[in-house]
Amino acid sequence: MNHGDVLFEPNLPARHRKARWGLWLFQAATLVGIVVLMALLYNIINNTMGIAAIEYRIYPGALGLDLETLPQQPKARLIEILETYLSPAVLRTLEREKPLSERTRENLATLVLERVFRPKVVTTWPLTTSLLHTEAIIQFTHQHYPRAELRWMVWFNSRFLTRPQSSDPIRAGVRTAILGSLWLVAITAITALPLGVAAAIYLEEYARKDRWINRVIQVNINNLAGVPSIIYGILGLAIFVRALEPITSGAVFGAVPEGVTASGR
Repeated sequence: MNHGDVLFEPNLPARHRKARWGLWLFQAATLVGIVVLMALLYNIINNTMGIAAIEYRIYPGALGLDLETLPQQPKARLIEILETYLSPAVLRTLEREKPLSERTRENLATLVLERVFRPKVVTTWPLTTSLLHTEAIIQFTHQHYPRAELRWMVWFNSRFLTRPQSSDPIRAGVRTAILGSLWLVAITAITALPLGVAAAIYLEEYARKDRWINRVIQVNINNLAGVPSIIYGILGLAIFVRALEPITSGAVFGAVPEGVTASGR
């Protein structure tokens, strides 16, 4: 037995114990991560659909209509509803914007929904509660919201992706956020990509190493490569929010009301 084996073998059981502890900790961490992800997935699915109590200014059933079939109604029927239930002043405003006869059927259906029916979500229940406690939900609604109608709502659908943002849950969507993100990515790619390539070519091929401005640029590039981008993002946020606060908030143009700070708070 050589000298290396003498030093190695007494430590082997201890190393095996440490390896087992490491394996158990790894498995426990993996299990916790899976459980947390499953809980997150369950929470997302649980809140994407369920029963909602909705009150209307005028119930669609009173006119022999249903929200699902409203967009399929003839234009003449939709215009008749608008002319019957809207005030003359509102009708004149709509006609000035665009005559009712020239509007699309989808636009007329939206006007009927928003101006005539005016649905309002008064309360909602998640998926599991809606499935397991339906009778209790019905009794609760009759007791606290006697004018409300119970409907099964699927909040995450194709319309949610194509509708603009709104404070009303029925008409809310993320189209604005999606388009804003795509525009941000496109503008960033159009400006940052050629600027970055041009800066790299300049620094590598044409820049003089002894100029201070080139050294400053090189230091910033090295920092960007070695520091997480979120750090630079926080730094930029601090500069734009605080240092440029009078300009970005509009205070320098008199756009901030009296009694409100320039940051909007």
